Amino acid sequence: MPDIRITKLTHACVRVSIGGVVLLIDPSTWSEPEEFVGADACLITHEHADHVDPDLSTELVRRNLNVAHEDEYILQLDQQR
Repeated sequence: MPDIRITKLTHACVRVSIGGVVLLIDPSTWSEPEEFVGADACLITHEHADHVDPDLSTELVRRNLNVAHEDEYILQLDQQR
């Protein structure tokens, strides 16, 4: 069985680590930069302004994270890459 860790971070953000693969769920404008360190992918569950913020989008692109969300938001991120 792989090592599974679930950590509550700032605001609504949760970090899930399964066997060394790290998923961030709902990082927001309040997320600390160190919360992104080591993350492999990001899931944004809804389009509230705190999760679809331009500065957050820039950070996701800068860190080259795979992002799962609605098609329109993914298109915006792809255009920034």
